[in-house]
Amino acid sequence: MEKVDSKFGNITDEGFRIFGYRKVKYNRKHKKYLRISGAIIRDNNSNEFSVVMDPEKENNEVLTLEYAM
Repeated sequence: MEKVDSKFGNITDEGFRIFGYRKVKYNRKHKKYLRISGAIIRDNNSNEFSVVMDPEKENNEVLTLEYAM
């Protein structure tokens, strides 16, 4: 983890930048889930990410996380 932090830098005060969101089908239950995409803003090189969540659940559980380095 220290190697990654030195290469990409510290997370800035901005922290996260949300690019957008959309409803997606996550599995074969034909239920719509919420996909949120954005970036973790760092000093040297930011990282893109996306998460899929069930908007009907109150626990904010992340079903999937995609993270690009």
